[in-house]
Amino acid sequence: MNAQTTTLAVAALLLATALMACQPPASGSNSDKSAQKDTPAAAAAKAEPIAINAADYHAVWRDTKRGEHRHAAWRSYHNRTLKVSGELVRRTEVLGQVELALRGDDENGEVVCTVPNGVDATKARIGQTITVQGMADDWLVGPLLRDCTPQL
Repeated sequence: MNAQTTTLAVAALLLATALMACQPPASGSNSDKSAQKDTPAAAAAKAEPIAINAADYHAVWRDTKRGEHRHAAWRSYHNRTLKVSGELVRRTEVLGQVELALRGDDENGEVVCTVPNGVDATKARIGQTITVQGMADDWLVGPLLRDCTPQL
């Protein structure tokens, strides 16, 4: 192995390590095992929906997406039921999947909510303030809620 090949191999290994460090912990990882041993009170608190304004939820995502506290903030919401209220700025349907987007805290920010098949989201009107309840999901490109039910 020549010096250039060794340098490239080391650079690739460092890049892979850095990328892995930026990802949220995988389900079932050691860091998640401590969360699985919650007390009954903590488990009950997780069962209660967290009420938050869409702009505030988007701000948490925006402010922590590059920060050192990202994983802690992400873990505090991930796989938790949220009740998010905000102005409906977009409703789309792609291949039968309805998405509702609530205004975030900046010009282009949105909290995207996927609505399961069979749930009626047609009464929600653009510009209307609505509340959706759903499960907090990934934060890769923005705050996302899955299995949302609009509460008009």
